[in-house]
Amino acid sequence: MILSAAADAASAQAVQATQTDPALRSFEQREILLNDQIELLQRKIKASFAGAQDDGVRRRTSLQADEAAKRSELSRLQQEIDQSYPAYGELTRARAIGSAEVEGLLGPDEAMLLIIPNGHVTDLFALTSDRFEWTRTS
Repeated sequence: MILSAAADAASAQAVQATQTDPALRSFEQREILLNDQIELLQRKIKASFAGAQDDGVRRRTSLQADEAAKRSELSRLQQEIDQSYPAYGELTRARAIGSAEVEGLLGPDEAMLLIIPNGHVTDLFALTSDRFEWTRTS
């Protein structure tokens, strides 16, 4: 629950920032639009596999080039956001962190439990400020 509350607070801060800064709101709207366009292109690429062999390959190649261009544009936009609004980028973009960093963020009375169903078994990861444990249940 603590992590969920932290995520909710971060989301609220990001929303507040975009509501009070028109330039940031414009960045955010462009970012949303590019993500939507990339998602649409991915669906079209997947659908192109059902087309006639030659037509499907040509169409897919064109769509993949369009997707790459949109991803490049999105990357440039995200860099621009990160340079202009570093705190916003940190709040809105997930990044992978290692167990040592998580342990450093947890207080002495806090823990993080990660439950991952994995076929017929479940992996359990528990972290505290000074320990990391993993077990697999069947």
